[in-house]
Amino acid sequence: MSLFGGFPPVPDRLSFKIGEVGRLVGAKPHVLRYWEQEFGRVRPKKSANGHRLYSRADIDRLRRIKLLLHDRGFTIAGARALLQQGDDAVDAVLLATPQAIVDEAPNEDASRAVEALQSAIRASEQALGKARAEALFWREAAQRAEARLLRVRAAVAAHLGDDIPTK
Repeated sequence: MSLFGGFPPVPDRLSFKIGEVGRLVGAKPHVLRYWEQEFGRVRPKKSANGHRLYSRADIDRLRRIKLLLHDRGFTIAGARALLQQGDDAVDAVLLATPQAIVDEAPNEDASRAVEALQSAIRASEQALGKARAEALFWREAAQRAEARLLRVRAAVAAHLGDDIPTK
């Protein structure tokens, strides 16, 4: 089974501009630039006039990223964690159905795929925990700011003798 069977064939050239890569991957140029920031393994060269020039390996990596995010439903953090384990781990996840992973558990490739999935889950859980902690921090900061505002309003009202609403 071909990993990239659903994509158009890559022409026999060494480098490609961002628009061409977008058509080959099925993603808009701004998405490709975002993925460059999120996934350090995609690093196109720059031409003399500053244009991005992607290699065939970059196109393969971008296709893997698209398959993980769009077809397999990975989060950015989960896909990043899986990609850090190498192309073999990613390919094992992309080529295997969830049932195939379970059926072939003794197989070393499937075991690596399961480990990759577990790692992706852990990374997602860590990111979620950080996001929850940050949301709690900002909610508490907003509550403190609101309490401070009410105290200031009350002080101004007391000083001026006006009826400034406290809420």
